[in-house]
Amino acid sequence: MRTKIQIGIALSRRESAKSAFKESQKIFKNPRFELVVEKNLELNHLQHRKEFLKSDVFFVFGGDGSFLKVCQAISSKTPVYGIGCGERNYLSQIPCHQAAKGIQEILGQPLQSESKTRLEIEGIPIPILNELVICPEHSATVMHYEIFVNQKRLWHDYSDGVLISTPTGSSAYNAAAGGPYLLDHTKAVVITSLHSIEKRRPVVVSEDAVIHIKKIHCLDQHIQLVLDGQQRTPLTTSEIILTKSNSPVFLGTAKPPHTSPDSQTMDQWSPSSRFVFALIRQHGAMTQGELQKATGLNLRTIRRAVKQLLNAQAVTKRPFGRDQRQDLYHLL
Repeated sequence: MRTKIQIGIALSRRESAKSAFKESQKIFKNPRFELVVEKNLELNHLQHRKEFLKSDVFFVFGGDGSFLKVCQAISSKTPVYGIGCGERNYLSQIPCHQAAKGIQEILGQPLQSESKTRLEIEGIPIPILNELVICPEHSATVMHYEIFVNQKRLWHDYSDGVLISTPTGSSAYNAAAGGPYLLDHTKAVVITSLHSIEKRRPVVVSEDAVIHIKKIHCLDQHIQLVLDGQQRTPLTTSEIILTKSNSPVFLGTAKPPHTSPDSQTMDQWSPSSRFVFALIRQHGAMTQGELQKATGLNLRTIRRAVKQLLNAQAVTKRPFGRDQRQDLYHLL
């Protein structure tokens, strides 16, 4: 019988993820904990890492892509927590710069999680947390398909593809494609045509519906399935059946960070911190170099200011996609 709490660590290649994990080492040194660290987050590898998958709790240090890959490999009720070290971090519960503090709070009390609906394709053993996209291999190519819901024909369509999303994924690609946002725990999925020639509008159906997509073809290109934006697999038949998975994923819940500093808190900040905070609030995300140029302050003062804002949970930092050596500072 295992007496220690086994913690599965999924560590992405991002420098910010490595730094956050290093800062959290002091928490993991507790003799009650036993770590299993996994750095290869490709699904084919994770599915065979039995020791990692037997963990009592998972922490994913990385962005949303890493988080989704880990979730695809998990079929248990073990809670999964995301340490947001990417550029968007919609699925994470703990900001990157608060990793140590957030993990300590989570492990200091009973673990809590909430189940999230996933979808599955008949014959493909990869659960889908966000969305499934069916589309030609190359963009700007029209494909044809017919879609049935519970054996009733919904429509035939010529479009760039079709997207089927859960509530968890409805605010991502689905929203960008013009689909509706589904509130958490809505027992529904949304079907969204991508640039439909037939002008098909998005449709919301029950999460228990059987979605049958037939006569999928494209004259010039092969068709592919894109699962959660992470796994791409060629479609070798002209139809698929999509249903609710019997295996939901359990996302850990954490106390949300304080996001709106009051005037009394701001009075305790240094003048430079108030100046920097006002600039970020007015102009949006900025690097330290941009803050230095905008304020005329020296770099040491800028560093002290952003450190104070990070500690006050007024801003968060994320890697600058164009240059991973820099961070962008956002309002929380």
